[in-house]
Amino acid sequence: MPEMETGLDIYGENFDCVCGFCCVDGDQSLEWCQTKAEIARHTEEVSRLLIGGQDQTRKIQCHDIVTLVVGPDHTKLKCHKVLLGFKSEYFDGACYGNFSTSETNEIRLEEENPTAIAVLISWLYTGHISQSCSIAPEELWVLGDRFLCSDFSNAVIRHLFSHCTRNHVAIKTVQYAYENTVSGSKLRAFIKDMILVEGPLNGALADEDDEEAWRDLIRCGGDLVIDIALEGSFNSYENVDKRPYYWKNQPKYLQPIVSRPIEDFLKGKPRDRKRKA
Repeated sequence: MPEMETGLDIYGENFDCVCGFCCVDGDQSLEWCQTKAEIARHTEEVSRLLIGGQDQTRKIQCHDIVTLVVGPDHTKLKCHKVLLGFKSEYFDGACYGNFSTSETNEIRLEEENPTAIAVLISWLYTGHISQSCSIAPEELWVLGDRFLCSDFSNAVIRHLFSHCTRNHVAIKTVQYAYENTVSGSKLRAFIKDMILVEGPLNGALADEDDEEAWRDLIRCGGDLVIDIALEGSFNSYENVDKRPYYWKNQPKYLQPIVSRPIEDFLKGKPRDRKRKA
């Protein structure tokens, strides 16, 4: 597991399934769960990268550690280079590209939140993001997008799927997503569709302050209002299969992946720029 400052919680427990549709009678197999399938795939990749890649003739050595210097207090977090580089296009360049950190073996991330980076590192080793994580999913999704780590962003949005089976999308989620993403992002698409299908102003809100906050947001205009106006108004649909978090609809909100076989990565071959859906 990653090394970090004493007392920095990396949320290494409470790894319950988040999909919410594992046991839908008559809908899918009880053994089917995309979240669990992705965690199993992730675990196999980590094992191959850390255990199966010790051949010293390879260009990339799997035991190499890099130190991430994070935030204004310069919190130091350590992680295997191969995990960062294999999963993130940004860290692939930072660790193995032309501007690599081979001399200092440090990557400075002074604008980042150490706790959020710790969540990313924990996910790199486990494939899990704890339900008790204190960093909001929309913030983690944007973090993954910023570091070109689509697998991480996809793991995060699955938590949003689960949350939205029980709750309206929160106004703070909407505001953060629209302020920190660009038009066409998968996170925006999910939030827009959630508002269209389960409108927060459809009368189900218990808190009048929330309703007024939504009205203030609408008055400000911007991309959110344009997106909603182009496709409909604030509605509510009874059919669960119309809802964005329904398991059959989830793939449209997942990031495409740029990757390559592990053996190619260990030999230093570049990524295939064609993204896999």
